[in-house]
Amino acid sequence: MVAVPQARLAVCGGISLEVNFQTTYWWQYRKHSLRYAGGIKMETNKTLNTLLVTLFRDIMNIEQDALITGEFTDITMNDMHVIEAVECGEPRPSSVVAKKLSVTMGTLTKSIDRLTRTGYVLRERSDEDKRLVLLSLTEKGKRAYDHHMRFHEGMIKAAMAQFNKQEAGILIHSLQGLVDYFNSHKKANLKGDKAAENCHMKM
Repeated sequence: MVAVPQARLAVCGGISLEVNFQTTYWWQYRKHSLRYAGGIKMETNKTLNTLLVTLFRDIMNIEQDALITGEFTDITMNDMHVIEAVECGEPRPSSVVAKKLSVTMGTLTKSIDRLTRTGYVLRERSDEDKRLVLLSLTEKGKRAYDHHMRFHEGMIKAAMAQFNKQEAGILIHSLQGLVDYFNSHKKANLKGDKAAENCHMKM
Protein backbone atom coordinates (compact mmCIF):
# COMPACT_ATOMS: atom_id res chain seq x y z
CA MET A 1 0.00 0.00 0.00
CA VAL A 2 1.34 3.41 -0.93
CA ALA A 3 1.67 5.78 2.01
CA VAL A 4 0.28 9.29 1.62
CA PRO A 5 0.99 12.36 3.74
CA GLN A 6 -0.68 12.79 7.08
CA ALA A 7 -3.13 15.65 7.64
CA ARG A 8 -4.86 17.32 10.57
CA LEU A 9 -8.66 17.12 10.38
CA ALA A 10 -11.09 19.07 12.56
CA VAL A 11 -14.09 17.18 13.90
CA CYS A 12 -17.09 18.14 16.02
CA GLY A 13 -16.43 19.73 19.38
CA GLY A 14 -13.16 21.36 18.35
CA ILE A 15 -11.22 18.06 18.54
CA SER A 16 -8.45 17.61 15.97
CA LEU A 17 -6.95 14.26 14.98
CA GLU A 18 -3.75 13.25 13.20
CA VAL A 19 -5.00 10.85 10.51
CA ASN A 20 -2.83 8.64 8.34
CA PHE A 21 -4.72 8.28 5.06
CA GLN A 22 -3.84 4.66 4.49
CA THR A 23 -6.98 2.63 3.96
CA THR A 24 -7.02 0.86 7.34
CA TYR A 25 -6.57 4.00 9.40
CA TRP A 26 -9.01 5.97 7.30
CA TRP A 27 -11.83 3.52 8.02
CA GLN A 28 -11.00 3.54 11.72
CA TYR A 29 -11.29 7.33 11.67
CA ARG A 30 -14.51 7.15 9.68
CA LYS A 31 -16.14 4.73 12.14
CA HIS A 32 -15.07 6.91 15.07
CA SER A 33 -16.51 10.04 13.42
CA LEU A 34 -19.85 8.35 12.68
CA ARG A 35 -20.16 7.14 16.28
CA TYR A 36 -19.29 10.63 17.56
CA ALA A 37 -21.73 12.36 15.19
CA GLY A 38 -24.40 9.77 15.96
CA GLY A 39 -24.06 10.49 19.67
CA ILE A 40 -24.45 14.21 19.07
CA LYS A 41 -27.51 13.62 16.85
CA MET A 42 -29.15 11.40 19.47
CA GLU A 43 -28.53 14.00 22.17
CA THR A 44 -29.86 16.78 19.92
CA ASN A 45 -33.00 14.76 19.12
CA LYS A 46 -33.57 14.05 22.80
CA THR A 47 -33.21 17.73 23.71
CA LEU A 48 -35.48 18.84 20.85
CA ASN A 49 -38.14 16.30 21.83
CA THR A 50 -38.06 17.50 25.45
CA LEU A 51 -38.35 21.14 24.38
CA LEU A 52 -41.27 20.50 22.01
CA VAL A 53 -43.21 18.36 24.48
CA THR A 54 -42.64 20.91 27.26
CA LEU A 55 -43.58 23.83 24.99
CA PHE A 56 -46.83 22.24 23.76
CA ARG A 57 -47.84 21.18 27.27
CA ASP A 58 -47.06 24.57 28.81
CA ILE A 59 -48.94 26.49 26.12
CA MET A 60 -52.00 24.27 26.54
CA ASN A 61 -51.89 24.58 30.35
CA ILE A 62 -51.39 28.37 30.28
CA GLU A 63 -54.14 28.75 27.68
CA GLN A 64 -56.51 26.60 29.72
CA ASP A 65 -55.89 28.57 32.92
CA ALA A 66 -56.17 31.96 31.18
CA LEU A 67 -59.22 31.30 28.99
CA ILE A 68 -61.55 28.88 30.77
CA THR A 69 -62.53 31.42 33.42
CA GLY A 70 -65.49 33.56 34.43
CA GLU A 71 -68.46 33.14 32.11
CA PHE A 72 -66.51 30.73 29.89
CA THR A 73 -66.16 27.84 32.34
CA ASP A 74 -68.94 25.93 30.58
CA ILE A 75 -66.77 25.12 27.53
CA THR A 76 -63.45 23.42 26.82
CA MET A 77 -60.29 24.58 25.03
CA ASN A 78 -61.39 22.51 22.04
CA ASP A 79 -64.63 24.52 22.01
CA MET A 80 -62.57 27.74 22.11
CA HIS A 81 -60.71 26.65 18.99
CA VAL A 82 -63.99 25.88 17.22
CA ILE A 83 -65.23 29.37 18.14
CA GLU A 84 -62.00 30.79 16.75
CA ALA A 85 -62.58 28.92 13.47
CA VAL A 86 -66.18 30.15 13.15
CA GLU A 87 -64.94 33.73 13.68
CA CYS A 88 -66.94 36.93 13.93
CA GLY A 89 -68.69 38.36 10.90
CA GLU A 90 -70.81 36.68 8.25
CA PRO A 91 -72.10 33.12 8.83
CA ARG A 92 -69.68 30.48 7.57
CA PRO A 93 -70.52 27.09 6.00
CA SER A 94 -69.84 24.24 8.39
CA SER A 95 -67.67 22.57 5.73
CA VAL A 96 -65.36 25.62 5.71
CA VAL A 97 -65.03 25.50 9.50
CA ALA A 98 -64.30 21.75 9.45
CA LYS A 99 -61.61 22.25 6.82
CA LYS A 100 -59.98 25.04 8.81
CA LEU A 101 -59.86 22.81 11.89
CA SER A 102 -58.74 19.76 9.87
CA VAL A 103 -61.55 17.63 11.31
CA THR A 104 -64.35 15.59 9.79
CA MET A 105 -67.90 16.88 9.59
CA GLY A 106 -68.93 14.27 12.14
CA THR A 107 -66.39 15.54 14.67
CA LEU A 108 -67.37 19.17 14.06
CA THR A 109 -71.08 18.39 14.45
CA LYS A 110 -70.52 17.07 17.98
CA SER A 111 -68.70 20.26 18.96
CA ILE A 112 -71.33 22.51 17.38
CA ASP A 113 -74.10 20.59 19.16
CA ARG A 114 -72.47 21.47 22.49
CA LEU A 115 -71.78 25.11 21.53
CA THR A 116 -75.36 25.71 20.39
CA ARG A 117 -76.68 24.28 23.67
CA THR A 118 -74.39 26.55 25.70
CA GLY A 119 -75.29 29.62 23.64
CA TYR A 120 -72.01 30.34 21.83
CA VAL A 121 -72.87 29.38 18.25
CA LEU A 122 -75.94 29.83 16.06
CA ARG A 123 -76.60 27.09 13.49
CA GLU A 124 -79.07 27.70 10.65
CA ARG A 125 -79.86 26.57 7.11
CA SER A 126 -79.00 28.77 4.14
CA ASP A 127 -81.99 30.48 2.53
CA GLU A 128 -80.49 29.84 -0.91
CA ASP A 129 -79.53 26.22 -0.34
CA LYS A 130 -81.23 24.31 2.47
CA ARG A 131 -78.53 21.64 2.34
CA LEU A 132 -75.96 24.22 3.44
CA VAL A 133 -75.48 24.62 7.21
CA LEU A 134 -74.24 28.08 8.25
CA LEU A 135 -72.48 28.81 11.55
CA SER A 136 -72.12 32.15 13.31
CA LEU A 137 -71.25 33.40 16.78
CA THR A 138 -73.80 34.71 19.24
CA GLU A 139 -72.96 37.71 21.42
CA LYS A 140 -71.62 35.32 24.04
CA GLY A 141 -69.58 33.56 21.36
CA LYS A 142 -68.12 36.88 20.20
CA ARG A 143 -67.05 37.70 23.76
CA ALA A 144 -65.32 34.32 23.98
CA TYR A 145 -63.63 34.96 20.61
CA ASP A 146 -62.33 38.38 21.73
CA HIS A 147 -61.18 36.87 25.03
CA HIS A 148 -59.19 34.25 23.11
CA MET A 149 -57.66 36.76 20.69
CA ARG A 150 -56.48 39.07 23.47
CA PHE A 151 -54.74 36.16 25.16
CA HIS A 152 -52.82 35.23 22.01
CA GLU A 153 -51.86 38.82 21.25
CA GLY A 154 -50.44 39.23 24.75
CA MET A 155 -48.64 35.89 24.64
CA ILE A 156 -46.95 36.61 21.28
CA LYS A 157 -45.96 40.13 22.31
CA ALA A 158 -44.36 38.88 25.53
CA ALA A 159 -42.61 35.94 23.83
CA MET A 160 -41.17 37.98 20.93
CA ALA A 161 -39.85 40.75 23.19
CA GLN A 162 -36.78 38.63 23.95
CA PHE A 163 -35.71 38.28 20.28
CA ASN A 164 -34.11 40.78 17.90
CA LYS A 165 -35.24 41.05 14.28
CA GLN A 166 -32.77 38.46 12.96
CA GLU A 167 -33.57 35.95 15.71
CA ALA A 168 -37.29 36.46 15.14
CA GLY A 169 -36.82 35.67 11.43
CA ILE A 170 -34.92 32.45 12.23
CA LEU A 171 -37.59 31.43 14.74
CA ILE A 172 -40.42 32.04 12.26
CA HIS A 173 -38.62 30.06 9.55
CA SER A 174 -37.98 27.14 11.94
CA LEU A 175 -41.53 27.09 13.26
CA GLN A 176 -42.90 27.17 9.70
CA GLY A 177 -40.94 24.00 8.99
CA LEU A 178 -42.55 22.33 12.01
CA VAL A 179 -46.02 23.53 10.95
CA ASP A 180 -45.53 22.10 7.45
CA TYR A 181 -44.43 18.77 8.93
CA PHE A 182 -47.40 18.51 11.31
CA ASN A 183 -49.84 19.64 8.62
CA SER A 184 -48.73 16.79 6.36
CA HIS A 185 -49.49 14.34 9.17
CA LYS A 186 -52.85 15.99 9.92
CA LYS A 187 -53.91 15.61 6.30
CA ALA A 188 -52.98 11.94 6.31
CA ASN A 189 -54.88 11.35 9.56
CA LEU A 190 -57.91 13.27 8.30
CA LYS A 191 -58.08 11.06 5.20
CA GLY A 192 -58.03 8.02 7.46
CA ASP A 193 -60.79 9.47 9.67
CA LYS A 194 -62.97 10.25 6.65
CA ALA A 195 -62.50 6.75 5.26
CA ALA A 196 -63.45 5.23 8.63
CA GLU A 197 -66.48 7.54 8.90
CA ASN A 198 -67.70 6.60 5.41
CA CYS A 199 -67.22 2.92 6.16
CA HIS A 200 -69.25 3.27 9.36
CA MET A 201 -72.06 5.04 7.49
CA LYS A 202 -72.26 2.20 4.95
CA MET A 203 -72.59 -0.47 7.66
